[in-house]
Amino acid sequence: MRAYIVRGSLTTIAAVVAFIPMCVTGQSLSGIPLSCVAGSPPGNQLVPGLLSSLEPNLNGAWAAQAPKKIDPYPWYDTAAGATPVDLVQNDIPIACNSSLNQYCSFYYSGGSCLNAHGDVTLNALTGLKALRFSSLTASSFNLKDVAAHSDRGPDASKITDGVLAPEGHPSTDPAYAIVLTHSPNDLRVAQGTALVIDLGKSYTVCGNGFDCKSGPMIQADNDDNYQLDYSLDGVNWTKYGVFPSCCSDGLHTRGISTITSGVHNPSFQAQYVRVYGISGGATYAVSELQLWDTGSNLISVGKHAVGPRPYQITDGVFAPEGHSSTDTQYAVVLRHLTGPAAALAIDLGEVKSLCGNGREAACTSGPIIQADNDDVYQLDYSSDGMSWIELGQFPSVSGSGLRTRGIVSPSGGSAEAFKARYVRVFAVSGGNTFAVSEVQLEDTAGNPASLGAATYGPEPVVIDGELAPDGTDYNDGNFANILPSCQANASSICPPSAASSSAQTAALQIDLGGTFPIDHLVVQADQAHEFEIDASTDGQNWSFFSGVPEVSGHGLQQRTIGGSGRSVRYLRLFGLSGASDSYSVSGVQAFTAQANTPCTYDSGANAGENFACGYDGAFAMDFVAPASNGTVPIGFNLKSATIRVECERTDQYGVTTTDSFTVSDASGRTCTDSLQRTSGVIKNAGYCAGFCASGQNHALLSYAQLATDPQSNDEQIKLVPTTPTSIACSDQGSIESGILPLTDNVVAGVASGVAQGFFNGLLDYRAKPASLLPFPPPTSQTTPPWSTCPTTTSAPRLRPHPPTTSQGWKAAPRR
Repeated sequence: MRAYIVRGSLTTIAAVVAFIPMCVTGQSLSGIPLSCVAGSPPGNQLVPGLLSSLEPNLNGAWAAQAPKKIDPYPWYDTAAGATPVDLVQNDIPIACNSSLNQYCSFYYSGGSCLNAHGDVTLNALTGLKALRFSSLTASSFNLKDVAAHSDRGPDASKITDGVLAPEGHPSTDPAYAIVLTHSPNDLRVAQGTALVIDLGKSYTVCGNGFDCKSGPMIQADNDDNYQLDYSLDGVNWTKYGVFPSCCSDGLHTRGISTITSGVHNPSFQAQYVRVYGISGGATYAVSELQLWDTGSNLISVGKHAVGPRPYQITDGVFAPEGHSSTDTQYAVVLRHLTGPAAALAIDLGEVKSLCGNGREAACTSGPIIQADNDDVYQLDYSSDGMSWIELGQFPSVSGSGLRTRGIVSPSGGSAEAFKARYVRVFAVSGGNTFAVSEVQLEDTAGNPASLGAATYGPEPVVIDGELAPDGTDYNDGNFANILPSCQANASSICPPSAASSSAQTAALQIDLGGTFPIDHLVVQADQAHEFEIDASTDGQNWSFFSGVPEVSGHGLQQRTIGGSGRSVRYLRLFGLSGASDSYSVSGVQAFTAQANTPCTYDSGANAGENFACGYDGAFAMDFVAPASNGTVPIGFNLKSATIRVECERTDQYGVTTTDSFTVSDASGRTCTDSLQRTSGVIKNAGYCAGFCASGQNHALLSYAQLATDPQSNDEQIKLVPTTPTSIACSDQGSIESGILPLTDNVVAGVASGVAQGFFNGLLDYRAKPASLLPFPPPTSQTTPPWSTCPTTTSAPRLRPHPPTTSQGWKAAPRR
């Protein structure tokens, strides 16, 4: 494994860090808006027609293809005179019963049945081609949480919340302050851990209190010097000045030192500002940074802020092996949570072909990590920042501290080459500390792919997609975001209440990234507090959305808040009543039925489609048995069947022995059977669909599959033996006891599995163009890509329902 940079090459390292873009506009990792294009219809206008139109095409494809693939099963070419293919099922468990106990008692001198099993070999199973399907209907429409992952992090909004701590307050209190990495006189670390504010647009920022309201003000740890830089693009930075050390212990407020002696500090033009510690005591911490424009308007409160970024993981610097994993000059210490909620993300800037191991093309190494030794970390990859695929895991290793190792695929071998723009890493198990100091990727040309790449994460806890277990302590560091009191310092700015209430805390603000009709919210917060939620479509004009009441219980508890379809982009939440030191929020979820999200069931199903809006949910259907009595006639050859029992006995000396016996067998029989369907409509089936932004088809079904029953783990196209059994075989009178029921159950299980597998195969979008999906299929395409929604954008055409007949719908070309 190759390290690109070793510790000590600070000139090169500083250049790498300076290259990393610092833009901080609040958005998801992908930056792809999830809001639906104006004019997109609701799912209940679109999906039912698609499913209805699919039904005749599905039945037609089943009738045409079943004789070529599953009837007879296992399939063989009967027209060409081919030999039947055997289906073998061995070691089928059989419960011990009175007959088997009697057998053991007789043939094993007073023994009893210990266990029994059956072996069945059959071929040429026929009859499934006659199945048909009806009543395909949308039974539900999934609501999507559009607050989840709406900000890629790391969150530094505390420095723009308008709230100052009491002067002298401890600088390490996370309710007020953000603690930065401490590395005096190391510009690489200082700029890498900067807190960056995006003002939203370019302002002329006031430089002093003589020409306008005030120059920049900071509340930060007392005995440190903090540098303020500014930028118009978030990439090219100019030093403005330094907030000097001052005062006694704790957090203290001060302005910029005089930049030029005898001259008022100048105003400056900026959209972005960043602040970081450059020298001082043992702790760098910032609780507030306030800026005014030259019209004396406060312009920083409520603006998006990020930091400190996890720059360490792509800076090319490996710590000495075994070095302390909590040294933040090298490592990023994660919240002690397993799973992607606490993930660190890397944006490579474009989709790249990456090495999975050191054997592809010019590769010298697959992905490597330096991380805390006794933990397992997972690496996922994505082309769009929304749909993730596991590449593999970095296993725990011996030793202590930070250790370097390579990746292992989910199958246990080397990972394969992959294409990605984004990767993320997170802990899946391990010790008491999760920490990552370096992640390195190589492209298939042998070049460093991740060195200097932009890094993000972890996402803010309230929108990371994971709620705490109800009852978790209000101050749990893995889940809770404590809102600081805006009443503790007279200089603080309490958020204005749209309901004319009296705010007690700073506001927690969420940008959903687009405007959505909100069905409901789920808020998880400390149970003993009341909150207010205001909403906005522009981030400027706010109106009351709902109160969040106190509830019973302990600690963090969920509340569901109705939304009534109100259009919202921004939400802000602040405390109204309760103990002043424990206003704690751990999650805000915003659910809508209309969002252009990846397919819930298979994130690749919508890939490449030019959707203006996406929908998913469950569909229901029935399947029709061909016989008039509601059964499915089946034929097959029983090549062999055997029932064996293992008997045991204990003799007069207490010695236990066992022996196996063949209880019954049969072979060379031609059989028929009738299977019946289980009662009830199939409901556990998922669909995904979309409204096209342009093109000849205005709507598209991208995914439809049957899952196994979650309770029984059985197929949903469930066929079972009739009662009484209707199985009949040639020379049946000579077939010994137990063979026919055993065979009957095997046939029913095989028929169910084959039918459901073939159903899903006909609708497997990954088999396009040999499948029915996407539906309606392309009418003329014979080469990839198979997307039905063209990538050229135009105003979507709104029609309430697609055609409901099969005319004009043709199955995709088949190989």
